[in-house]
Amino acid sequence: MNGHGLFYNFALTGRIKTLLFCGKERAPVEIPMSATQEKILMMTCQRGSVSMKILSEEAGLEKGSLTPVVDSLEELGLVKRVRSQKDLRSFEIYPTVAGLRQAEIVESFFDSRIEKMLNGLTERERAEFTAALQTLGSMIPRLKGDN
Repeated sequence: MNGHGLFYNFALTGRIKTLLFCGKERAPVEIPMSATQEKILMMTCQRGSVSMKILSEEAGLEKGSLTPVVDSLEELGLVKRVRSQKDLRSFEIYPTVAGLRQAEIVESFFDSRIEKMLNGLTERERAEFTAALQTLGSMIPRLKGDN
């Protein structure tokens, strides 16, 4: 294992995610949430609405594991489940006003946390880091086969 193969590079993305999002410090939200609830709320708010199927795929959770998370967010008043007009067997998840407010707090917290981390980089390094993230982000649909 020379540390330069594809597996190593993909493992680095996991380490970056851990560095940026898995600290012990939590966002000072109005309604306490677990990290998984936070992740699902943020994904829902970013899309405006999302099906349980898409949410399950993108969150990397089985539907059976996702359902109780969405149930708990609904009980907290942060999301609402609405039967899909396209497929009456499925549901769309929408953020509520309280959910959007909560998501704004979380996003602001993480933005400031990431800014603090990036302060140790030079302007050039920050630009390179940002460009690398944008490149990865633009490739995700192709990697998933969504061309």
